[in-house]
Amino acid sequence: LWDHCKDVPEVNIAFYGGEPLLNYPLIKNVIDYSTKKFEVKKVKFNMTTNGSIITDEMIDYFAKFNVALTISLDGPQEIQDRHRKFYSNGLNTFDVVWNNVKKIRNRQPEWYNDHVYFHPVVLPGEIPNKTFDFFQSNSINANKISIVNANMEGIDYIRYNDINLQNYVDMNNETKKYLNRD
Repeated sequence: LWDHCKDVPEVNIAFYGGEPLLNYPLIKNVIDYSTKKFEVKKVKFNMTTNGSIITDEMIDYFAKFNVALTISLDGPQEIQDRHRKFYSNGLNTFDVVWNNVKKIRNRQPEWYNDHVYFHPVVLPGEIPNKTFDFFQSNSINANKISIVNANMEGIDYIRYNDINLQNYVDMNNETKKYLNRD
């Protein structure tokens, strides 16, 4: 990376998985090393996580380095728990993930406001307004949500033309009806 970025003022390093937090020591080593190695450049770190195993130590560390954290939270409990189960025991994930989101917000509010985002996935046949309503009712800023419609015929996701919560709020009712059709 060092050899390939000599002419750019900024370097972006992203962690995603599986679940990247399963190897937190490696992430920490990469961030520490990169921050020193690229001291003459701006280094940005991004991570996508399911949010289930984040600890206080991780929250403080990521806040210190302004890691942009994207949490895969599909919305309200009924939707999240339908889609996402713990691999080890098949139990629901909503309570754990949502409690961690609240812990992040309370522990590092400035970092949360500036660097934590959400990436909900909507499966075919689901109505995205339930997801949008969940985030909006929990005072999560519209620009922090990037909803994706999963195409279950393949492995790719189809974006609702990059609709985020603010786009959705601003849409006219006819467009909303089209997006929310079964």
